[in-house]
Amino acid sequence: MQLNNYKTKRLEYEAREKAIHDHNQLMFEAEQRGEQRGEQRGKEIGKEIGKQETLIDIVKNLFFLSTPLSTIIQATGLSEKQINDIINSNMSK
Repeated sequence: MQLNNYKTKRLEYEAREKAIHDHNQLMFEAEQRGEQRGEQRGKEIGKEIGKQETLIDIVKNLFFLSTPLSTIIQATGLSEKQINDIINSNMSK
């Protein structure tokens, strides 16, 4: 009877070990997916910030070249208010 009890305990142990391993594997995979999503989102945010900074530089450069406001609006696609905000924020610095 003791041998049968040993086999039962051994099977229970192996089932627990497998459950722990499966859980750890699922957690690892979830972490990897989360990191990939975070990296992708960071890249998207970085690109958007870069675009905004480029537009600001273009507005400043065109303004300092005495380009008419209507041309700056047409070249950048920004509104008059957005352009004036960029110009005014840079004049106060």
